[in-house]
Amino acid sequence: MENLNFFNLHKANVRNSCILGLSVPGPKHQGTSFKTFVYAVDVYQISVFCFMIYGIFYQTRIHSILVDIDAAYCTLFGFAVSLYYSFCTENFKRILHQIDELTDACLSDPLDGSRSFREKIITENAVISRCTSIIPLSMSLCPFIFYAVTIVKMFKFNPEKNNDQRFLDKIDHSQIAEAVQVIVSMMSIQLGITRKASAEWFLLSLMAHIRTYFNHLQATLLQVFQLNQNSSEERFNSQCSKFSHIGNLPNHTQDVALPAAGDKLKLWIQIHQKLLRLTEDLIKVLSPLLTFYLINITSLSALTVYAITMDKELNLVEKISMGYFGVTSMITLFFLCFFGSQLYHKSEKLAEAAFWKSFENGSNTVGKDVHSCLRLIFWRTHSPVVFAPYKSPTFTFTNESFVSFSRSIISFFFAIKKIRSMTY
Repeated sequence: MENLNFFNLHKANVRNSCILGLSVPGPKHQGTSFKTFVYAVDVYQISVFCFMIYGIFYQTRIHSILVDIDAAYCTLFGFAVSLYYSFCTENFKRILHQIDELTDACLSDPLDGSRSFREKIITENAVISRCTSIIPLSMSLCPFIFYAVTIVKMFKFNPEKNNDQRFLDKIDHSQIAEAVQVIVSMMSIQLGITRKASAEWFLLSLMAHIRTYFNHLQATLLQVFQLNQNSSEERFNSQCSKFSHIGNLPNHTQDVALPAAGDKLKLWIQIHQKLLRLTEDLIKVLSPLLTFYLINITSLSALTVYAITMDKELNLVEKISMGYFGVTSMITLFFLCFFGSQLYHKSEKLAEAAFWKSFENGSNTVGKDVHSCLRLIFWRTHSPVVFAPYKSPTFTFTNESFVSFSRSIISFFFAIKKIRSMTY
């Protein structure tokens, strides 16, 4: 069976989680050594976070601590993701098992005669798996570049000393200790940023799977009614030839095709119900993470923009590294909202199309038992699939919400600017 472990996308997510110390369920059982590694990384990150907070309290000027607050946010998010994954591992196992069952149902779906679902899911997985493999790695380079410049600034060489002195004699030992502290913090920030990107693309991969299922249901829905119409015409013609010699044509030719249409639609409804249950369970499990993520990405982006535009002590390389991190984070947020918006509209229109398609040309195409199922789905889709923390009507992952997030970031930016002006 071609389950999640068959696709490169999930393999990339599992590989990232193993490297970063995140407990995403994979094909192999996570042993004691891996759990020890996860515990050690978490202790390291929370220790560095406390050290950063301790250092921030001793700063007096706002513009001088913005970078440190940015770094503390990234470290905190990395630790929060690991803590959340460890509590939700069993829930993720159940959800991934549901995805495997749904994938198997779509792959063996007799309505998909051309087997287009397999081609679509492999194609979409190939595109997103590349992003899942490349983007988290590229984002981890941002703190490395930023703090590499900081370390270079720390070491001041004395040209007046003789050339025969050793390299270490030219360096103040207090600078070495400070550089070690910066390197320790830099590695923790890299880990936090990479964990943030991996969590974002793990969520994107799940949303991409769900979108592929909706596309499959949309395609097979047309096949249901098209095959039913062809079957009705064939049976009508055969009945015409059978009774033409006595001049007695059947008046209810559609009743002949009702059992076939009913079976096809019942199968379609079963897959649709599985998909709705999967999305409900997934949103329920992800709600705490989505809440923390939206708060984090809004404040983090505003602080990054402010540090780039207002901090005159940053050089060009440092601004470019921070700018790349901020732009990439916003692009990822846009993709999350874009996929969420697509799922919202597809889930809203799909069952409605099935319900009204069955009344095409003013006549019933299917039986009453199937109509009752269609009415149930039509009623459920009055609340379309929407990714939001705790089903919030305000903070949702849609295109409209992305505009609201951007406005919130701008508002937070001006609030920081106003606080800075009040301190002088």
